[in-house]
Amino acid sequence: MKSSLKNIEVLNLNRTNGTAQYGLTKYSDMLPEEFLESKLVPDLSSQLKHILLPNINLDLDENSIEKIQYSVNQFNIPQKVDWREQNVVTKVQSQDLCSACWAFAAIGVIESMYAIKTGKLENFSIQELIDCSKYNYGCDGGNVCTLLDWMKTDQVKVVRDAEYPLTDGSGNCRNVSSNGIEIQDYACNK
Repeated sequence: MKSSLKNIEVLNLNRTNGTAQYGLTKYSDMLPEEFLESKLVPDLSSQLKHILLPNINLDLDENSIEKIQYSVNQFNIPQKVDWREQNVVTKVQSQDLCSACWAFAAIGVIESMYAIKTGKLENFSIQELIDCSKYNYGCDGGNVCTLLDWMKTDQVKVVRDAEYPLTDGSGNCRNVSSNGIEIQDYACNK
């Protein structure tokens, strides 16, 4: 706990700008090793390598980088965008002891993209992805790119959270209605 208090003090003293405020959380009395063991998933990339799409080369050369930079500079992109101010970000949720950050992250983005497109902020089912995603391991870990590959390939429709609510773990995939949203495309850094 003393170490956490010292870290909090240093972080607050070293803030250069922004609105970040550091303080105590329910994890403050955990040692870093305890937090890592209980909250973070081991790197699954070697386990998932055999099921991802075949070798896609994403190496960029100098010319590619210059082209990307040139096309970005053609647009008037604001210095800052806070999507919370646009009411297109749902509330933060706790994973508790379920190591399914991959599902929480994907649903968060899907919810925001849906809100940007429709103007309606909805909560979609994280639990459906935890229980049903092929090639992921429920609360024992997973990979966002693998999830998105499955969702697009199998034309998965994610239902609202009220229809398939979040529980405290992994379960059997339940049949749900065909009413849901489907991703059309995505970009993922494999």
